[in-house]
Amino acid sequence: MSPPPVPVSDDEIDALAGELLPQLLDQHADDIDGLFAWLQSVQADPDALKDLMRFKHKPVSPKEFFSNSFYIGPTGESLFPVVLDAIEQICSGQYVEAVLTGGIGCSKTTIAIYVNVYFVYYLSCLRNPQEEFGLLPQDEIIFVFQSINAATAKGVDYMRFRGLIDSSPYFRANFMYDEGRESEMRFPNRVAVIPVSSATTAIIGRNVFGGILDEVNFFGVTEGSKLSKDGAAFDHALELYNAIVRRRESRFQKKGTVPGMLCLVSSKQYPGEFTDQKMAEADRQKKQHGYSTIFVYDKCVWEVKPPEFFTGNWFRLFLGDASRKPRILRDDEPVPGGDDDLVKMVPEEYRASFEKDLLNSIRDIAGHSTFALHPYILDPERIVYAFGRAPSIFDRENCDFVATRPKTHPTKFKNVHQPRFVHLDLALTGDSAGVACGYIRKFVEIKRTPTQVEVMPEIVYDFVLEVQPPKGDEIQFHEIRALLFTLRDLGLPIKWVSMDSWQSTDMKQLLIQAGFVSGIVSCDTSTLPYDVTKQAFMDGRVRAPVHQRAQDEFIRLERDPKTRKIDHPPNGSKDCSDAMAGVCYGLTGRRELWLAHNVPLTYFPEQLATKGVHTS
Repeated sequence: MSPPPVPVSDDEIDALAGELLPQLLDQHADDIDGLFAWLQSVQADPDALKDLMRFKHKPVSPKEFFSNSFYIGPTGESLFPVVLDAIEQICSGQYVEAVLTGGIGCSKTTIAIYVNVYFVYYLSCLRNPQEEFGLLPQDEIIFVFQSINAATAKGVDYMRFRGLIDSSPYFRANFMYDEGRESEMRFPNRVAVIPVSSATTAIIGRNVFGGILDEVNFFGVTEGSKLSKDGAAFDHALELYNAIVRRRESRFQKKGTVPGMLCLVSSKQYPGEFTDQKMAEADRQKKQHGYSTIFVYDKCVWEVKPPEFFTGNWFRLFLGDASRKPRILRDDEPVPGGDDDLVKMVPEEYRASFEKDLLNSIRDIAGHSTFALHPYILDPERIVYAFGRAPSIFDRENCDFVATRPKTHPTKFKNVHQPRFVHLDLALTGDSAGVACGYIRKFVEIKRTPTQVEVMPEIVYDFVLEVQPPKGDEIQFHEIRALLFTLRDLGLPIKWVSMDSWQSTDMKQLLIQAGFVSGIVSCDTSTLPYDVTKQAFMDGRVRAPVHQRAQDEFIRLERDPKTRKIDHPPNGSKDCSDAMAGVCYGLTGRRELWLAHNVPLTYFPEQLATKGVHTS
C-alpha cells in the first residue's frame, strides 16, 4: 500500500501562488473563486503541486500531440496508423532507446524525427529543464543528429526536423528557435538541436539528452585502426553509440532511468550487424526482466501501408541462410527443409524488382540482411558440401597456444606419400592467424562443355586451424613453427610453406633454414588464389574437415564492384579462408605435382602458367 500523501504547508502554497499568480490570474480571470478553491485542493494532492512547480503547462500525451495540428502541424494527419502507434509507444516513457530498421519506405527515419520533436516539446513544457535534471543554469541540453558525415546528418534528418518545427503553431508561439542560425537550432532555456559529424569526438563535453544515430550499420569496422586503443578492430558505430550513451547516463540518469530518447536508425546489410546486436539485447532483457528498455521497429513497406495500397496478390520469397541461397519460390514448390520462418510473403507488385536484383531487393525492399552485399561465391551449397568430407588430424578447430593447444592424431594421417603444402595467414593481435595444410589426392576430369574436358586436382585438407591471439598478448609465431616441426617429425610430409607478405620475412627465413621450401603467396594483392579455390569448390574438388569459421568466411566473401578486390564484410574475417586458398592455389600451381600424377602439362591452367607460384 502506498503511503498517504504528505500535506503541503500553507507557506508553500502561498509561495507557489505568489510565484505563479500572474499566470494563474490570466488562466482563471473569469473564475477567481474557482482559483482559490483549486489552491486549497492542492494541499491534499502534493503530486499536482509538484507538477505545477515543474511545468509551465503539463505536457499532452504523445497521442494528443501527434493527432492535434496545433502541435505537429498538418503533417501529422499523413502518418500511417502503424507509424503513429510506434511513435506513441516510443514516447510512452517505457523506453530509453529505439532501434528502427527494415525496408525502404517503412518510415524508420520519419519515426526518429517525430520522436525527437516530441521530446523537444516535453522540454519546452518545463519551467527549468536544467534544474529538473540537476544541471547548472548555464548548461546546454543537446539533441544530436549524427550520421556517416555531417552533410548527411544536416541534409536529411536535421532539415526535416527543422521543417516540422517551422510548421508547428505551438512551437512558433511558445518555443521557437533562433531563426538566424542555419547550422543548428537554439531554443529557449539553452535547448539545442545540432547535426554533427561522425567523429567520436564531435559530442565531447555535450549534455546529450537524445537524438538520432542514422545508418549505424554503414559506419564500418576498421581492422588494426589507430583509433582503436589496443590496435584491434575499430567498430565505428559502437564507439559513437557508447560515446552518446555515456553522456546521457552521466548527465541525466536518475534512479536507474534515463530521460529522452536515442534513436538508432539503419537499413540492413549483414547478419549480426549493429541493429541486430541491439535487437538481440532487447530480447535478452525481455527474457530476463519481462520487459525491455529498447523499442524495436523492424518492418517492410507493405507492413506499414494499409492494404488498399496493394492488389492483394502475393509471391513467396525464400530468404536463404548460411548454406542455402535465396530465391523466389514457385507457387507449388515446397518450402526448403520445412523452414517456414525463412519464407516471406511479398506483394506481387515487387516481383519484377526481385527478379532483376534479388539480393539488393531482399535488403532494400524486404528489409532482410544477406550474408554478402556482392557475394564472391554465389552458391553456398557448394561450399557447405566441401566441409566434413575429410577428417582433421587435430582435435580442435582453434587454439591460442596458451590456454588451448591442438592435440594431433597421427592415426588420421592419410596418403603420407603425397607431399603437403601449408599456407600461413599471419596476424599479431586484433585478428586470428589462419593455418591450413593439404595435398593433392588425385586428378579428376571436369567436363566444361560437350567437347571440352579439363583435368584438375582434387584438394584434400589435413587440417584448418584458427590461431587466436592469447588474452592480452600477441600471437607467438614460434609456436606455429614448432607445430609444423612436430607434424613433420610425426610423419606428415610437409614440403612447402607459403605465407602472406605481412611480417613474413623472418618467418620465411627460419622455415627455409629448417628445410622447408618457403615463399610468399598473397591472397590480398591478387584474386588468383581465390579464383582457383572458387573453381575447385564449384567443381566439387575440395575435401576439407569440419571447420565452421572457414566455411562461414567463404560464404561471406565479397568482391568489391569497383576495385574487384576480394574481402570480408565488416565484423567478418578471412583468416582461415585465406589459408585454405593459399593451399589450393599453391598445390594447383606446382608443375611437379602434375607430372607426379602423370598428368600432361598441356592441361596446366594458362593463368597459373603466366602467374606462377613463388616459393624457394
